[in-house]
Amino acid sequence: MHNTDNLENGLFSPNGAFPTGDQLLFHSEHELVGRILQWGGVGVWTWNATTGELRFTHGFMKRCGYDEEELLPLTLEKWKELLHPEDVAIVFSAFQATVDGLERDYKVRQRVRTKSGQYVTFYTLGRVAERDAEGKTLLVGGFVQDVTQLVEAETDIQRRDRIIAAANESARLLLYTSVPNFDVTVWRVLHLLGTAANTDWVYVWKNYTGSDGRPHAKELYEWSDGAAYQYADKRMRAFAYDKTFPTWYETLSANQCINCIVRLMPPLEQENLSAQGIVSILIAPIQHNGKPWGFIGFDDYRQERTWTDAEMGVLKAIGVVIATAINRQEVEASLETERNMLNQIFDTSPVGLAITTNGVVQRCNRRITELLDIYVGQQCHSFYESPTDRNDILEDVCRKGAVIDRAVRFRAKSGEMLDFLATYQPILYEGKPSILCWMVNVPKPTEPQS
Repeated sequence: MHNTDNLENGLFSPNGAFPTGDQLLFHSEHELVGRILQWGGVGVWTWNATTGELRFTHGFMKRCGYDEEELLPLTLEKWKELLHPEDVAIVFSAFQATVDGLERDYKVRQRVRTKSGQYVTFYTLGRVAERDAEGKTLLVGGFVQDVTQLVEAETDIQRRDRIIAAANESARLLLYTSVPNFDVTVWRVLHLLGTAANTDWVYVWKNYTGSDGRPHAKELYEWSDGAAYQYADKRMRAFAYDKTFPTWYETLSANQCINCIVRLMPPLEQENLSAQGIVSILIAPIQHNGKPWGFIGFDDYRQERTWTDAEMGVLKAIGVVIATAINRQEVEASLETERNMLNQIFDTSPVGLAITTNGVVQRCNRRITELLDIYVGQQCHSFYESPTDRNDILEDVCRKGAVIDRAVRFRAKSGEMLDFLATYQPILYEGKPSILCWMVNVPKPTEPQS
C-alpha cells in the first residue's frame, strides 16, 4: 500500500516537493513526464475501492472547465452525473466487469459534460492495480486521453463518406428518371442527402428576375425529416435577395457557399432565419452554364454546426446535377406538351394525313381513314390508282425536296377512285427517314340539271 500512496500523492497532488539528490531528480523527471502527458491530453486516473474516490492527474479535469476543488470528492455517483446519458450503462458495466475480474482491461470511450454544458470524449484504459489477500479489488488505475478532436474528425469523415455515397446514388437516380416520375425522384434525392448529412430540412431554389428587375429566388422542391415541420408555416417560399438576405446573391454568384451559425450572421439575415427556427444553415450555389442558377440548402433546427470544405464541394457538385436534371425535365415537359398538341392537331385535322416509312403506313389520321381504304401497316402503292404513281412522286421528292399540290387519284373504301391534291414532305419519324403526306379531297363537279 505504501507504493500505491506514493503513486497517488506524486501524480495527483500539486505539491510533493522532494528535498535533494536522487529524490529531487526523480521529482523533476516525474514533473516533466506529467507535463508531456498533459500537453498530449493524456492523464492518469485511479479509483480507490476503500474510499470510493476517483482521482485524476492534477489539472486534467480543467479540460472540462472544472477546478479540482469543485469536484472533490469525486465519487462514482458524481462521475455518473457528468457522463452523457447514453454512455452511462456501457461505462459502468465495463468498469464493474474489470473490478470483478471478469475482464482484465477496462477500455471505453465516454462523453463527459463540461462546465459549459458541452461534451468532450475521453478514451479510458485501465486495469486492477492492487487486490487484497482474498483477491478483492483495492485499486484500479490507468490512463485517460481527450480524443474529442479525433472523434469529431472520424464523425466528419463518416458523414462526408455518407454524403458522397448519397450524391452518387442521387446522380444515378436523376440520370435515369423520366418526366412523369421526376418530382418523386427529386424528393428521393433530397431525402438521401438530408439523411446522409443528418440535417433537418433540404431544399432547392431557383433564381429569377422579378417584375422590379431585381434578382429573386423561389422554392422548387423540399424535404424534411418531420421534426422541423412545426416551422413549416413560417418558412419562406420566395424572396428578393436584396431585401431579405442582402449578402447572399453576391456570394452565390461568386460560386461560394454560405456556411454559418445563424446567431453569428448579419442582423437582417439572422432575424429572417431565426424566425423560421433555423439555428445553422448551409447554402450551396448552383451554377449552370456559368451563371447563378439557384442554390441547394440545408437547415438545422436542433444543432449548431458548420460544414467541411469536402462536404461543401460534394453538395455543390450534386446541386449542378439537380439543376441540369430540372432543366432537362422542363425542356422534356415542354416538348411533351408540344407533342401532345401536334398529335391532337394530326388526329383531328380536317385534312387527311399519313406518315409512311419504307413504303409502309406508320400513322394516319381519322379523316383519311374515313375517305380511303388505308390502315397502319399497309403497303402504300395499294391505294394509288396506278402502282407507278408513288414511284414517280418519290422521284420528284428526291429531286425537288418536296412535292406540293400534286393531283393524285386514290382508291376509296367503296372501291371507286377519288381525286385528291396531295403534298409530300420528307421528315424523320421515330428516327427514320419518312414521308408526311397531306391529302385534300377534290369533289367532282356536279353536272347541271337539264
